[in-house]
Amino acid sequence: MHITTTPPSENPEPLGALLARALAPSFASDLPDPADRLAYCTLLYTANTRWSLDRGTVHVATLPDGTLAGVLSLIPEPEPEWTPDLDHTYGYHHLAEWNKRLPDLDYTAIEQAAKAPLKTQTGPWIYINVLGVEPALQGNGIGTSLMQHAIANADRDHRPMGLMTDTERNVRFYTRLGFETIATPEPDAPLRLWTMLRPPAATT
Repeated sequence: MHITTTPPSENPEPLGALLARALAPSFASDLPDPADRLAYCTLLYTANTRWSLDRGTVHVATLPDGTLAGVLSLIPEPEPEWTPDLDHTYGYHHLAEWNKRLPDLDYTAIEQAAKAPLKTQTGPWIYINVLGVEPALQGNGIGTSLMQHAIANADRDHRPMGLMTDTERNVRFYTRLGFETIATPEPDAPLRLWTMLRPPAATT
């Protein structure tokens, strides 16, 4: 397996499509139809990848034959202020009609509340925007390799890493990588998010 850092000019379409295949199951309760779910997630994660390529860093894992196996996108924080025109720049405006079909929840407000503990960092830190592995290749250590690559870079730069996840299984995955849970969701929350932080490893 080979891990590379993509340049800002990298085409986000295949990266977003992989993330959509990997992460679409998380939307099963909101979009029960598999075709609808994949279409929505492809638009969402392609926009996310475009955002990350422009504002942060995207790492990709490929197999020896060049097959795309996994994607990890990172955003440096604190991030510049978001302006409405950026929805069109990155492609989030394509989600407007889809969002009307989702449950009547203010996802942005819920995510901002979950992310608030991370924003107490006093210096630069790294936000893990999204990590996804091709479904047929999951369980082979690809996600771990991508994360270890990113963690080594963050430790070198003495930067904490933070994330939010809506899957309790992922909490165990990130805990093994040195992350600590700093906020947990209420059991009956409409969108359950765990907030996690990894301080940089101490240097000798």
